[in-house]
Amino acid sequence: MRAKPGQAPRPLTDDRLWNAEDVAGFLSVSRSMVYKLEQAGELPCVRIGARVRFDPAVELAVVIRPASIPAKRQGTTKLI
Repeated sequence: MRAKPGQAPRPLTDDRLWNAEDVAGFLSVSRSMVYKLEQAGELPCVRIGARVRFDPAVELAVVIRPASIPAKRQGTTKLI
């Protein structure tokens, strides 16, 4: 399922992880920007082998984080 820019691709209550394209649609940015933000530690992710996946609830928390709370590098979680 491909998301349109500015729309959440799946409900936040869905148990599935998002891919970079899903996050890009949610944040209204390019897919390459999602990867840049992930590499900079701004978007926490889960690595499953070579794949990068994102937890929708965590991405929402990143978006609504108050400006007074600095982002800290959380790194990635590697499952395999």
